[in-house]
Amino acid sequence: MANPTHQATSLRPGQFRHLIRVAGVTGRMPQRDQMILWITHTTGIRVTELAQLRIDDVLNPSGSIRAEV
Repeated sequence: MANPTHQATSLRPGQFRHLIRVAGVTGRMPQRDQMILWITHTTGIRVTELAQLRIDDVLNPSGSIRAEV
């Protein structure tokens, strides 16, 4: 069992940049993968919350990113 007094280790900026670069050149949907990483890393959103996001929560009908995002 994990010790509840320890915080989770977070990525250093260089590690996160590397992760974003790798996600951008691997997989079937690299832009989607990069966006998911940015959202989870910068907002602290939980996996269950992320799974409930819809495209119109993030994008305007024109395809531009919503201002609140």
